[in-house]
Amino acid sequence: MNYASKIAKHLLEGRLICAYECKEDYQRLTQNSDIQKHVEITLNNLDRGLATLESGNAYYAVHLTQDSQAQHDARRFFSDLISKARDELDWMDLLAETTQQEIFVQAGNMITFADVIHAINYNQSLQQKLRNLLKEKPDVSINTLVTKLFDRLKKNHIIIEENKRTLEYRFTSKLELLQQALVFVAMHNKLHLEDEESTVRDGML
Repeated sequence: MNYASKIAKHLLEGRLICAYECKEDYQRLTQNSDIQKHVEITLNNLDRGLATLESGNAYYAVHLTQDSQAQHDARRFFSDLISKARDELDWMDLLAETTQQEIFVQAGNMITFADVIHAINYNQSLQQKLRNLLKEKPDVSINTLVTKLFDRLKKNHIIIEENKRTLEYRFTSKLELLQQALVFVAMHNKLHLEDEESTVRDGML
C-alpha cells in the first residue's frame, strides 16, 4: 500500500492526520501535492472530501453530500459529543489550572508528568477535582491519580508521549477538534434558543 492509499484509509476510518501525532503523514499531505491529489481523488470517489482544522494542524475526512447516512453520522457524532461535553470541559479546566494557564490548553502545548504531580501535590482543590473526575476514593495516591489521568488522555489521543525518559507529553489536534466542536454545539444551541424566543415574540404580537 502506497503512502496516499494508507493516508486515505486512515482518513476514511475517521482518524485525524495530525501535525503532532502523525507527523510523517501530515508532512506528506502538506508538502507533496501528488500525494494530496491522490488522497483527494480516493476520498471524492467515496463521496468524501479533505478538510483541515482552523489552525491547519490536522486533516480529516468529511461527507461531500448531506444524504441520510451523512446526517446520521453527524447526529451520532454530536449526540456523543454533547453527552460528554461537560466531562471534556471539566478535563480541559483541570488541565488549564494544573498548567497555570488562564485559558484552555491548546494543541501543540507541552505538559510533563512531574509538573502535574507538583501542581496537584500542593493544591487540595485540584486533588479533589481529579478524584471526582476519576471517581476515585480519598486513599488513592496522587501518583496513581495522575497516572490514570495521563492514561485517559493517551487513550483518547488527546496527548502523545514526546519523551519517555522525562515523561513529557504534547497535546494533539484532537484537543482542537473537541474545542471547535464544542463551540459549534454552543453556537447551534444559542441560535436555536434565539429562534424559539423570536417565535414566541411573534406569537405575542
